[in-house]
Amino acid sequence: MKKFARRTRKKFRPHESLPAPVARDDQGPRLNQSAWDYPVLPWLSLLFFTSAFRGKIVHGLLGHRLLTTIGGMCYTIYMYHWLMISGLIRFTIQFSTHIFWLDLLVQFILISAVIVAVCSVLFVLFERPFMQRDWPQKIWAWVNRKMRVAF
Repeated sequence: MKKFARRTRKKFRPHESLPAPVARDDQGPRLNQSAWDYPVLPWLSLLFFTSAFRGKIVHGLLGHRLLTTIGGMCYTIYMYHWLMISGLIRFTIQFSTHIFWLDLLVQFILISAVIVAVCSVLFVLFERPFMQRDWPQKIWAWVNRKMRVAF
């Protein structure tokens, strides 16, 4: 039994525990692990967030009216995007070129445009009115006006 244990025991090799630019395992290279991810990514994130507050370019991009409007509609987009993607994919498949990246780009552009357009209408109709504190009173006043006109 001891002979078997000695044969299967692996020796400690410090160079194997260091991060490599492309790590390998039994399935082949994994491109998502890089030696630069862990030491550099936090500093790049800090630089980006600092430039969002202090810089002109990133602050201008993040403060753009279109981007902030779409950011305000994020819950509406979140709620309806999967429904629209699953329905629109059947329509956009007709524009197939059989070139993967081109098909992906065409579908992304078409589906994104429809999602933003439909969700902006849904946002204005359903979400924005409920952001006001007095929305129940406004709804009751609207119902009362309609009831008076009907009778």
